[in-house]
Amino acid sequence: MSRSLHPSDIEFAEAETTKYECNVLPVYSEYSGPVQAGSQFWNAQKTTCSVDGQDQIINYMRGRRLVGKEHRFEGEHKVGVFRRETIDGMRSTYKEVGESSAIVNYGHERLPDENDAIEKLVDWISVSKQIHDE
Repeated sequence: MSRSLHPSDIEFAEAETTKYECNVLPVYSEYSGPVQAGSQFWNAQKTTCSVDGQDQIINYMRGRRLVGKEHRFEGEHKVGVFRRETIDGMRSTYKEVGESSAIVNYGHERLPDENDAIEKLVDWISVSKQIHDE
């Protein structure tokens, strides 16, 4: 079932927001509520290296090696961090709670595929800049 967002379902922050470090991990988790014991945050212990002239970020989660790359968004673009709130158990709204200037996109044991959503976003932004910049 496909759902689209109506602009009234999205609330952008009007004041200064919290700065976050955004990591996109190659995992699936089904949210069933807050965790009582344990950290809500991923404690990133990343290291960087260069392979074939390309910067890579190495990290581990539950013993699995993750390889990623950082995408910086500056100028007219920013990464918004939103919290979903369900109204009446039916309708969802999204409230901006923070922002980031970069996203680190990870893959298992290797860099993310070119068909990854974040990689497509970065390509779309570069095409958009070439179309609209003179």
